[in-house]
Amino acid sequence: MKITLDLPADVFDTGFPEDAFAERMRQWAILALVDARHLHEHEAARMLGVERWELVERMEALGMRPTEKVFEEIRGQLSRAIVGRAIAAREAAPQQGRTTMRFLHTMIRVNDLDETLKFYCGPLGMKLLNRKDYPDGKFTLAFVGYGDEKDHTVVELTHNWDTKSYEQGTAFGHLAIGVDDIYKTCDELKHQGVKVTREPGPMKFGNTVIAFVEDPNGYKVELIERK
Repeated sequence: MKITLDLPADVFDTGFPEDAFAERMRQWAILALVDARHLHEHEAARMLGVERWELVERMEALGMRPTEKVFEEIRGQLSRAIVGRAIAAREAAPQQGRTTMRFLHTMIRVNDLDETLKFYCGPLGMKLLNRKDYPDGKFTLAFVGYGDEKDHTVVELTHNWDTKSYEQGTAFGHLAIGVDDIYKTCDELKHQGVKVTREPGPMKFGNTVIAFVEDPNGYKVELIERK
């Protein structure tokens, strides 16, 4: 085994006693063996005639890393890795005894399907994901969104052929869409003929910047600035 000793300059001073030089070399060799993990700290402390805490202090003063420090770092790394894996496994696995659930879509009934599709797939930038007529039931279903339903939550538009209008009532609130720059978005929507029913600005009892627009059926769509 080869050990390189980084000795201080005063060791080679001509005035340094020979016996002191030998003892200093012995001490440095022991410390180097401990630092290289070839000698246990308890044995090294016994050989040097000091308490273990004194050995640790001496090692740290020389820039060496005592075993306990190394073990603390390793334990910390292992603990973080174990906790991280446990969290990932818990998030990836379905909850025991429960079926995995995910929000797929919300449905609204519309008066004029074509006009509604122009609104959601035009100014709001959604895509028509699926459209199907049901002649026996006299209705059409159209799904719109920013991605397929397998990965995103989408909007189902239901058009009943024999129904010309609906009472929206007071229970339903609105749909919500996140935008990067709400002021710019509202300006662009206005230029495209979209009705902005609430100008962009902080919400009444908070700091979130919001706005509201209205679709052709009178449904409110909230725009929320996300930064």
